[in-house]
Amino acid sequence: MPDRRNTTKSTAAVAEEISWSAAEHGYYEKDLRWYLAVGGVGAVLFILALWQSNYFFAVFVAFAAGVLIHFGKRRPKVLDFRITKEGVGIGERFLEFDRLESFAVRERPGALHELIVKQRVYMNPYVRIPIDGMTAKRAQEFLAERLPEEEYQQSFIDLFADWLGF
Repeated sequence: MPDRRNTTKSTAAVAEEISWSAAEHGYYEKDLRWYLAVGGVGAVLFILALWQSNYFFAVFVAFAAGVLIHFGKRRPKVLDFRITKEGVGIGERFLEFDRLESFAVRERPGALHELIVKQRVYMNPYVRIPIDGMTAKRAQEFLAERLPEEEYQQSFIDLFADWLGF
C-alpha cells in the first residue's frame, strides 16, 4: 500500500490564482446616536476652535465631521480580489510582488479576516484586504512562497476606525 502522505501537494502550490469578492470594508449600520455623537463632538470642537480664534481648525473640524457623516452613510462597494503568480489584484488596481515587502493575516473574530500587504512606499504602506477564513489560509500558503510573513501591529488609526465603525 503506497504512502499517501508524501504524494499530496499543497493547494497553494497547485493553484494558479486565488480569487474572491468582498465589500471594500466592513459596514455597520449606524443609528441616530452615532450621527448625533459625531455631530456633537464636531460642534464642540468647532466652538472651541472659534473661541480660540483658530479659524483654520474650525474649518477642518466642520469638513472632517461632514466627511465622517458622508462615509458613515455610504455602503461599501463590492470588489473582486485576486492573488496570482505576478501579484495581488484589488479591483482594477494590481500590486506586483516586486512592489511588495511583506504580508500578514489578521484574524478578526465575528468579522472577515484581513489580508494585509505592505508596499515598498513610505506613505501609507499597508493595504488591508477583507478575506474569509478558508480563503485566508489558502492565500497565506500561496503568499508565503513569494513574500515574507510579518506580524502586523495595529496603529492608532486602525483602532480608531474600528471604534468608529469603519
